[in-house]
This record gives sequence, structure tokens and C-alpha cells, in this order.
Amino acid sequence: MKSLVGGVPGEPLGFRIRRIFLRRVHAHTTPPHWLPDATDVFCQGRDTQPPVLFETPHFYAVPDKFPITAGHILLIPKHHLPCWAALSPSLYGEFEEAQNVLKAFLRDAYGKEPMLWENGGAWQSVHHAHLHFIPMPPTVQKLPPPYVASPARSWRDVRRTFFTGEYYQYAEYFGDRRIFPPGSPDLFSLSLLKVKVLNISIAANGQSWIRTTSPTDIAEAVARWKAWSHEHGLPKGFAQGAPSPVSRTPGVRITEPML
Repeated sequence: MKSLVGGVPGEPLGFRIRRIFLRRVHAHTTPPHWLPDATDVFCQGRDTQPPVLFETPHFYAVPDKFPITAGHILLIPKHHLPCWAALSPSLYGEFEEAQNVLKAFLRDAYGKEPMLWENGGAWQSVHHAHLHFIPMPPTVQKLPPPYVASPARSWRDVRRTFFTGEYYQYAEYFGDRRIFPPGSPDLFSLSLLKVKVLNISIAANGQSWIRTTSPTDIAEAVARWKAWSHEHGLPKGFAQGAPSPVSRTPGVRITEPML
């Protein structure tokens, strides 16, 4: 375990002061990566990533390179963020609109409701914010009963959790938004649900998935997106194709706005 007290390059002063005051220590986490590191493929370049589906002025969407099910999509900020809770509230409108476009696409093109998932500083394989959209079978109508999860009315609640010194994991399904501590019973109940309905299994290390998908599923997601977006069009400010160069630019220093 690592203490969260030590300083982190690029970390806003307010966040560090809160961590020092709270003396939080979390298992399975590292300090938030306020600046890009070696894992950050989203800041380092797009050469090894799947094709971009769409971009907005601040975000873009791609198929997950290692999908756990067909239609698994990622929404990613162009500028570096350690997690989505660090996003400025001034961009919430654009963020929600991008989420709604992906939800509509997966409902129409795959006939499935997506579960949204984020590891907010906990168990991130890439230390750059990315929101998972995971299509679930129609038989899944709701999330499992909560254990220690708290309801989230909006991303402001997620932001408040993070900026008061807590790492988090986030799940959303059919409008049911939840925040819970890393490694909580809620994580394991949701993981078991995915194993049951998505034809996947948990690797021996307990922290990764054994998948049955292939590159064909990624190509199919791109093809379905092109057909769907051609039929339905895109909102104002959205564009098809590769993101602009800002998505490859290392993150700028983040200041901490009011919660």
C-alpha cells in the first residue's frame, strides 16, 4: 500500500492539502496521475489504437482495443485528466451530450443498454480518464443491490468524492448512478454479473478479464457506427474521424475549480 500524503507532479495544491489533512491510505491504488506517464497511450499517440468514431471539441470516442463484449466503447478526454471526476464542471454539458450519443448508438445498433464504468484512480491500466460503455444483454434490467455504494445524482457528486480525498469506482445503468470505494463488495458483485452475462472470466491475478472477443468485433463496431451516424447524423460540434492534434498533446497543469 502507498500513502497518499506525498506530492505528485502536476497535482493541484488544494487536492494535496486535503490528502495530507485526511491521511487517506487506499489499497490497490496509486496517487492520481495529474500528468501523463508511460501507460498513457491516449496522450502518447493514436498509432496503436482503434479508429476514432467521433470527436467533440474536448472528447473523443473509440472502440475498446480489448473489448470484453461486442460494442465496448471508450469515451476519452483530449487533454490529460487522471479521472473523469477531475473534469471541469464547465464541460459537463458537452460530456453528457457525448455520453447520450454513445448510449443511443448502442441501443439502436446493438439493441442493448450500456453499463457505464470508470475506475477513478483505482486499478487503472491506463492512467488517463476513460469511461467504458459496455452493452449488456436485455435480460439485465438493473444493477445488483448496493452494499456500500452511494447514489450519484450527477458527476458533481463524483467530483466531490474525489476532491475530498477519496478514490472511487463508478457504475451507471438505466439511470442508476453509483459511487463506491475501490475493491468494495459492490465491485465484486458487478464483476460476477459481467462474468455471468458476458461470457468472460476473471484471470488468475484477479485484476483482468479473459475475453472471447476478437479484432473482428472492433471492426464491426466501426462499421455499425458509420452506418448509424450516417442515418441519424451528429449533434452540432461533433465530427467524424481522427481527433485533432490536441488529443496527442501532453496534459496541461490542472487547477482546482470550486466544487
